[in-house]
Amino acid sequence: MATGTSDGELHGIEVTHVAYESPRAFDAAIKDRLASAARTSPYSIAEMRRHIAYDRLLARVFLYDPDGWVLKGGTGLLARLPGIARHTADVDLFRDMSTPDLVGDLVWAGDHDLEDFFSFDIEKVADLASGTGGVRCRVVAYLGEKQFAVFSIDAVTTTVMTGEPDTLEPLLPIDIDGLTTAPYRIYPIVDHITDKLAAMVSLYANGAPSSRYRDLVDLVLIASTQSVRAEELAAALSSEFTTRGLEMPTRVELPSDEWIEGYAAEARNAPEFSVLDVEQGLRIARAMLEPVLTGRTAGTWDPQKLAWTD
Repeated sequence: MATGTSDGELHGIEVTHVAYESPRAFDAAIKDRLASAARTSPYSIAEMRRHIAYDRLLARVFLYDPDGWVLKGGTGLLARLPGIARHTADVDLFRDMSTPDLVGDLVWAGDHDLEDFFSFDIEKVADLASGTGGVRCRVVAYLGEKQFAVFSIDAVTTTVMTGEPDTLEPLLPIDIDGLTTAPYRIYPIVDHITDKLAAMVSLYANGAPSSRYRDLVDLVLIASTQSVRAEELAAALSSEFTTRGLEMPTRVELPSDEWIEGYAAEARNAPEFSVLDVEQGLRIARAMLEPVLTGRTAGTWDPQKLAWTD
């Protein structure tokens, strides 16, 4: 059983009822507002609908156990870079404490009533790779008795985190009167960077190179939008590669020639993203990473100049 906050003890946050009398009325309002938002949003109606489902579960996770979870991966990047980051089909969570029952803790959080007509069926479908202490769960989100969205959660108990999580606003594409929300704890940006690079250089089944083309796209997005301190990035790189038992590279390279087309395909999925050529993407990633990989520990990365400043 989780050890988070019980009903009525929400760290000063009052649970309020959405301004709709029934799930049907709420669903109709969501459809209308998503149709309106889709006129200017870079995300499709289906993608924004999933973002609402993600948030309704994440609101429960972070309201009732605010210090016990950290949002990672593509959903963390979506929350950090709304309207810029690519859509992602699942949610990645790190359990920031020792726990014997990841699935039970997620079910416990999801079972809380935020007076929004949402409920969740959460079941384990697989164990994740050895060493992560993780599980993959299938989540079915219901609005009333009607299925609203289906997605996966990858939850782990082992990760490298060298800094304090950032606190960011929830991932909601529309405003909803009366909706109880919660800020998210997000994986530190330097650890997000090092996780992406380590995934790029890792070998997978039968010694195959990475085919996670999205990792380079995400590195370029981060380099183009986020300020990073060299000292913090250096510490994160050292910790990540040591923990994974990987040799830290001095140069950022494509894992295989397949990345030329694979990167371009993923880049087209990122809203407002103009770096469609893999060589241009590599130049940006190299400019941010290679000085630190070869010893730089001072200065700040300037995302506007795409350069390090002292």
